[in-house]
Amino acid sequence: MIFPVRWWDRREFTISFTPVEDGSVELNLSGLWVEEKSGTAVSKEVLWDDLTAEGTQLTNGGFEALQNGKPESWKPVSGDYLAADAWPLTKVPTG
Repeated sequence: MIFPVRWWDRREFTISFTPVEDGSVELNLSGLWVEEKSGTAVSKEVLWDDLTAEGTQLTNGGFEALQNGKPESWKPVSGDYLAADAWPLTKVPTG
């Protein structure tokens, strides 16, 4: 399923489906890519948060639980995660 996301914009999505058999479901949460003047594709960060699921178990849907400085139970599609202190919102004041 493909649906629109905008860089640094908050949106709520509801996705429903009924599996046809037992087993694991893998989510691929991708973001935007832009082409730089050099022709290199660069990923624009999309921050996913508060994922929930009914009728199953979803681990770390809020992405707050970390393991070795990276979101537990999630892996990047390509490459590796940024260093823990380089995440886009690590220096944003809260409260």
